[in-house]
Amino acid sequence: MVFYLAVLIFCIFFGVAGQLMLKHGMTGFDSFGLRTLPRVVRNPWIVGGFAFYGLGTIVWLFLLTKLELSFMYPMISLGYVMVLFFSRIAFGEQIPLVRWAGVVLICGGVCMVGFSG
Repeated sequence: MVFYLAVLIFCIFFGVAGQLMLKHGMTGFDSFGLRTLPRVVRNPWIVGGFAFYGLGTIVWLFLLTKLELSFMYPMISLGYVMVLFFSRIAFGEQIPLVRWAGVVLICGGVCMVGFSG
């Protein structure tokens, strides 16, 4: 079980890394539309972000054969926590106190799910 939990954490990390790469790739664009689409899809950060999402999806499919969905799916909310931390570090985003409070609640819920089975 510990092995599969570690793999689940990596799966969540792949999704977070994908989000961060997509954000980084889009920072050079003021808007998004049909005119910018060709440049967006050629951006290596965007391609990398989708690659990480794809890898995360493959790992997710593997985990679906090993763990209960009712356990796995709530654990994905750890991705929200990771994105908040990495957005602060990587992009210098200001995080209001109410978001930090939300992270505390999310972590409490993840602990409840994690210890339930």
